[in-house]
Amino acid sequence: MDDVFPIPVRLVYVHPAEERGRNVDDLRSKVAFRAVLFDIEDSAELASWLKTALTVDAVLTSKGWMEIPMPDPASPLPPAFELHLRKALFADACDNSKEWARTVLRPFPFAVLGVADLRRALEEPLPLPLPVGPATYATLDPSCATQFIPTSQYPAERISACVTTFMNSRVAFCMSENQSFWDSAFCNLWMELLYLSEITSVQLNRSVTELSGASTADARPDLLLWISNRLCVKFEEKRATLEEAFQDLTKKLGVLPPQYYGPVQWMLGVALAGPEMAGWAVRHGQHAPDDLFGRLNMVSLGDKATCLRLSVNFLRIALTISDFYSKMNSLPRPFNVLPPASYGSLGQIARTLRIVYPKVIKEVRSWSQHVAEGFTTTALVTRAYGLGAVGLVSGDVKVRGERYSVVIHSVGYERIISRKDDLWPAMQDVLHGLHALHQAGLVHRDIRWKNVLQCPASNEGWMLIDLETVWKTDCKPSCCWLRAWDENTLVDGLYTRSSDLYLVGRLMESFSDLSPEAKEFRARLLRHGFRRFIDVRGRKVLVATSPNPQNVKNAQTVFMYPWDSDEFDALTTLWEEEASQLDVMELEVHEHQGDDKIWNWKSWCSALEGRNLGEAIATGAQSHGISWMLLHLTQSR
Repeated sequence: MDDVFPIPVRLVYVHPAEERGRNVDDLRSKVAFRAVLFDIEDSAELASWLKTALTVDAVLTSKGWMEIPMPDPASPLPPAFELHLRKALFADACDNSKEWARTVLRPFPFAVLGVADLRRALEEPLPLPLPVGPATYATLDPSCATQFIPTSQYPAERISACVTTFMNSRVAFCMSENQSFWDSAFCNLWMELLYLSEITSVQLNRSVTELSGASTADARPDLLLWISNRLCVKFEEKRATLEEAFQDLTKKLGVLPPQYYGPVQWMLGVALAGPEMAGWAVRHGQHAPDDLFGRLNMVSLGDKATCLRLSVNFLRIALTISDFYSKMNSLPRPFNVLPPASYGSLGQIARTLRIVYPKVIKEVRSWSQHVAEGFTTTALVTRAYGLGAVGLVSGDVKVRGERYSVVIHSVGYERIISRKDDLWPAMQDVLHGLHALHQAGLVHRDIRWKNVLQCPASNEGWMLIDLETVWKTDCKPSCCWLRAWDENTLVDGLYTRSSDLYLVGRLMESFSDLSPEAKEFRARLLRHGFRRFIDVRGRKVLVATSPNPQNVKNAQTVFMYPWDSDEFDALTTLWEEEASQLDVMELEVHEHQGDDKIWNWKSWCSALEGRNLGEAIATGAQSHGISWMLLHLTQSR
């Protein structure tokens, strides 16, 4: 045993799962030793054993300090337990852990953009040897001993605790649902190093979001390493084979769109199975990942040393690419659990969101209360998610007892729109989504920017989400007043299709630098200007017209969106003087859209002569976004 005092002292045990987030400074005056046990699984079992095995007066557990009676100092150590006591000298003057962490955790002096750069970084030796206990150091083969330094020569107890534990670990005695012998090499070591070096941009967590693999009942959630919101390293830990872990890695990382990669071409995947470890670089659009360091087996002390070097270099790689991703926080993490939200009259309804790219799993607990408070019904929300329309989120709904869940088919992310040119595509998709809801006799009722997301997997299209508030149109609300509503939302006390469009107008209120047509469109939304066509007739409006009154007889009767009919009539008036008006609009297109749009514009205009309106619309759809004046003629992208 390393560094055991011959006299009774205070012993402190900090369970790995309980150590996170603790203020180590508060422990410095209390800690003399730190015990790391392999066969004892929790603090309660440890405390029970310490009462009869060692001379201690207290032990730290998840519930605080537990007083331990003083047993017979001569009590022997039970042979069934492998116990490593390590001197825990937390005073900076006596411990070099912080110095070691800050010296080693530095970016590489070269870029790590491609796979060749990644291999080079992983093979780099550490700037300082790894601290390890003297007894363990004495067992090392000379070929790998050069990568270590005994703590008797270089005291760095906080780091050597993880290193020594891993070097002495045996897989068969260190696997459980909550613990793994890999923890000492990765998550526990990383937490120590990041804390000591005061690095906050690099983060780690476990993928509790996944539907299979390590999140199942017989295995643990997999470890993830992030730089900001960019996934740097994903682990896949299996009890079966390395090949199974590899298949899961490629399946989960291979589907990520290029937006999740950014300027760095790779994502690093690490497979763990039993005592074996392997790593690959996964690149977007590439069928076969690139092998990085072959297959390691932790039965070999040399491979354990390589594993520890790779572990520290993973952190250094994340720091090296950090400059590329420091402003990438708007993109969601592809594997993430968002903070739960509570709502309802008594706050007893809970909603959770799990992102498992390319899907999102939303759950609502106490679903009967959600329905009772008038937010929606199971039948209505199931119908809404099943529409599958452009601009509207889709998913598969299940209700089991009090648990409501929907597996959403696409991942979106919030994006702050700062330019008016970016506003039009979002509004277009929102209106398409609303059209589908309104055609089904439903209204959304909670339209705000929080519920309008951009979709990285669909050419940056937009979708309206959060359908758990849908209701039948033209009804008096029985739910509480929703956040997006104001005193002008309802129409004669009813929530109507026009109420939805009013909320769309509110989305546009923060934009002042809009064209006159856009401002007029917004004004009509906010004053329920389309109510005559939507709420009174309650169906699509059939419109037959053409810019040239002489061509009306040649125009085909077409279906127009209900919110477009007034706009269409306004255009008819504008185009009574056809030649001059088209020239004016052509100038507007040239000024705001550039020369590349002129050809499409002229092609569309020429289609108005001698052809029916349906063909003209099809041609006009090729130049979507030309003008706010073509809102009603722009089809789905």
